[in-house]
Amino acid sequence: MSRLERRTSSPEHLNSIACSEMITLVIFLVLVSVTMASAFLFVRRKDVGPVFCSVELILNNPAPCLEIFPTGVQTAHFDPGVLHEHRHGAPEGYQDVVMSYLIAAEQGDAKAQYNLGVLYEYGRGVKQDYLAASRFYRMAAEQGVAEAQYNLGVLYENGYGVSRDFLEASRWYRVAADQGFAPAQNNLGVLYASGQGVRQDYDKAAGLYRMAADQGFAQAQNNLGVLYVSGQGAQQDFAEAFKYFHLAADQNFPEALCNLGDLYLNGCGVPQDYDESVRLYRMAAEQGDAIAQSKLGAIYAEGQIAARDYSAAEYWFHLAAEQGVVKAQYNMGVLYENGYGVPRDYLEASRFYHMAADLGFADAQNNLGVLYAGGLGVALDFGEAFKYFRMAAEQGNASSQTNIGVMYVYGQGVPQSDEYAYAWWTLAADNGDQKAQGYLRFAEEHLSPGVIEKGRQLARWIRMQLKNSLKQ
Repeated sequence: MSRLERRTSSPEHLNSIACSEMITLVIFLVLVSVTMASAFLFVRRKDVGPVFCSVELILNNPAPCLEIFPTGVQTAHFDPGVLHEHRHGAPEGYQDVVMSYLIAAEQGDAKAQYNLGVLYEYGRGVKQDYLAASRFYRMAAEQGVAEAQYNLGVLYENGYGVSRDFLEASRWYRVAADQGFAPAQNNLGVLYASGQGVRQDYDKAAGLYRMAADQGFAQAQNNLGVLYVSGQGAQQDFAEAFKYFHLAADQNFPEALCNLGDLYLNGCGVPQDYDESVRLYRMAAEQGDAIAQSKLGAIYAEGQIAARDYSAAEYWFHLAAEQGVVKAQYNMGVLYENGYGVPRDYLEASRFYHMAADLGFADAQNNLGVLYAGGLGVALDFGEAFKYFRMAAEQGNASSQTNIGVMYVYGQGVPQSDEYAYAWWTLAADNGDQKAQGYLRFAEEHLSPGVIEKGRQLARWIRMQLKNSLKQ
């Protein structure tokens, strides 16, 4: 019988465990609460309920909602209906004005060139064509139209109709920003904060955000608030962060609502107020903000700030997972694997774990490995199990390092080797895994000194290999 260790995340990354005993030795470390599954004994702790990804707390390293930093670029700033020559409403038929714009554009009318770019970008009155949009934007941009310069930068940053080129994007953002165009100032700040197309410089990012924020641009107000939280480009100041988040939130900007929720959750810059944090998260989540949706799911799953409600947790996690939030995808896997708020469904669990695992989330890789090792929702496949355990182990996931040791003990997916089992358990034990620590103590009482010494040497070699791979 072998036990594979399963990780379900929590503020302390507590484990709901399934780990192994050594086949070449004797059965040991008797655990409680067992359920048979194929040839594996899955052990679940009775004293710890289902636990999920914690809401990110602001403790020693304050950084609320940095998952959304920076808020990034937007698509064309002006709605295609708001054209320069129709300030008070969109023309009834776009097709009727395309020809007149084409004639005017050929005569060098910059407004007509810009408007045609918008129409081609959005496919209004013409077939959507990013390349044509870029050409018309360029014509207008070269005549100094800030909106066209900005939109051309957006196309270059995203690779729409042109080759993706952050340097070229920064060039067009800069000329628009120099004209005081707030969206361009914000997006150029994003590039400086991320170091894309320009040398990373948080001071310049902060300066650009401030210019746009002073014009009331919500994205820049939010981004400036994030810098005040992180202390990058500005001295850490939660009161200033609150000020700028609040300015953006007053415009109903969802990322700022989420960030305000973090401040209230943790009492940073404001008195701690759980009810207010949940209210703000909900406002952002209902606008489709994926991070806020994931945070709400965690709140309802954990049952500490609000009453535990797995159905509500599933609702919000599912919305966030569909938008690609990796923690939400992982948590959906946890819900389906354990039957919390949904019928237990290992196939669905494996589907969500696959999503998160493909994005490199170590806990999902570990749990997916457990499903493959047990044939739960997927065909029994030790090779696949080892593959996912190895992916997670290389990221320092202690549960997977322990599970690799199990596989070496039994020769499942790998050649049997007590030495390699000892080596991987050494790494897991060094990472604080209590099961691995127990296995090592037992192994040292029963394995020969030669096997133990070889295992220690292998542990040093594997640790060095892992460090080198992380540097690359």
